[in-house]
Amino acid sequence: MMKMKPILPSCLAVTLSVFAGISALPLATGTVYAQTAAALTVAIGAEPATMLPRDACRYETNFVTDNIYERLTQRAADGSVVGWLAESFQQTDKVTWRFKLRPGIKFSNGEALDATAVAETIKYYFDPKMSSRCRGDYSTIESATKIDDMTVDIKTMSPDPTLPSRLLKLYIMAPKWLTSTSDEATATSAIGTGPYTLSEWVKGSHITLKANPNYWDGKNRPTIEQVRIVSRSEAAVRAAMVRAGEADIAVNISQEQAKPLPKSVAEHTTEAVFLRLNVKNPVLADVNVRKAISQAIDTATIRQALYPGVSTPLNGQIIRPSALGFNPDLKEYPSNPAEAKNLVSTAGATGKQLKLIVRTDLIPNVSELAEAMQGMLQETGLKVTLVPMEAGPWRDLLFANKEGQERTDMIIISASNIQFDTSRVMNFYYGTGQFSHSDDVAFQAGMDKAAVLSGSERVTAYRSLWADAYGKYWVIPIFGIDYIHGLSARTTWTPRDDGFVYFNTVKLSR
Repeated sequence: MMKMKPILPSCLAVTLSVFAGISALPLATGTVYAQTAAALTVAIGAEPATMLPRDACRYETNFVTDNIYERLTQRAADGSVVGWLAESFQQTDKVTWRFKLRPGIKFSNGEALDATAVAETIKYYFDPKMSSRCRGDYSTIESATKIDDMTVDIKTMSPDPTLPSRLLKLYIMAPKWLTSTSDEATATSAIGTGPYTLSEWVKGSHITLKANPNYWDGKNRPTIEQVRIVSRSEAAVRAAMVRAGEADIAVNISQEQAKPLPKSVAEHTTEAVFLRLNVKNPVLADVNVRKAISQAIDTATIRQALYPGVSTPLNGQIIRPSALGFNPDLKEYPSNPAEAKNLVSTAGATGKQLKLIVRTDLIPNVSELAEAMQGMLQETGLKVTLVPMEAGPWRDLLFANKEGQERTDMIIISASNIQFDTSRVMNFYYGTGQFSHSDDVAFQAGMDKAAVLSGSERVTAYRSLWADAYGKYWVIPIFGIDYIHGLSARTTWTPRDDGFVYFNTVKLSR
């Protein structure tokens, strides 16, 4: 294992000084939100960009929308996918799934949940005139057909054995509201069947959710009447808010930041942190330069120094071992700074400039992570400029993949995998996927073949694809990470393993 560059200890020293002075950090407001017995205040890392369902595929947005909208399916405690708004479902032929809807469910505006709602929702998601940042989650769907008032058939373009898990990301919306409301309005409003309704969104300040008094699931009706969500990009500030009584939950903070708090809870996630490389950049088009980058980043030392106890190796893949298709035979990319420097020199890339994009609230200690990676990469002879960004512009660069759009040289990403299947992240970041910068048509063909398989054949196909991608270095896996959330003394919450956050499962002591 290589010795960590001097830059990392200096960053850690800064971090520790922040921890030591956490009580002195300025809080966001003078208002003490977390004192009302019937109200919960949650501090998250970034404000949602939109409530628009077809673009609501980032963690900070789903924190809100998962409590307003619901889906046909849900993941049970044992990990299986079961019906939710759908009472039952079955595959009727290779490309058709039939869903029987639960009777008696209404949207918060009084409209009934029926087959028309499902059909109109799917029509909305796949309107060819509209773009969607989340379409990769359910891209195999071709159409939805109403069979009767409470039965709908969903047809896929090719066999898709994972459709029920894909539907975990497809919100069902009130049909009359949907067809009569502009995109501009749906971006800032929401009508769903969920346990909460959107009461207020004051951009730059807060989002307020109120308990849905007519929520259909009597066993899971919310006990907290109001949820107030505020965004604070610095994890230390979120932690300080809990300590000062300004918040009940500080989302995604470091272990050190959690220590002074009344409580903390671990969330075992599906998150994978990785570096996406742009192969259309003349420097990164050379596979040996990409290999050098993989050898320059000492992921083991980074994990030990910055994320002890909450990070795990990814072994050359951007999925965790819980996901179907994980290849156990692959190993973490080896750290070899001398060889990395030699590869850069041989490729004639010494002194070439690259930008490294990092979102400032992506994960705890992300600034230290980015600075450590920058230092390691510069040891190869590359000139790397670190570009920190707030969530909004970072999202725009993440999604920039069309002709004429600016592509990032290198961008640090964290992605979840609620489907627990290789296809979820591979479809986005490899081949010709929606967020891919590798543009490899042949690899995409292999992905397409794997996508229609099931059982052991599917596992074998995806393991083979990971092995193939391993030596291409289109994406450099860094580590898997679990989250730590700080809690007030009165808050009880057990996070789910699939990344969904439901406020009706949070309890406040009176």
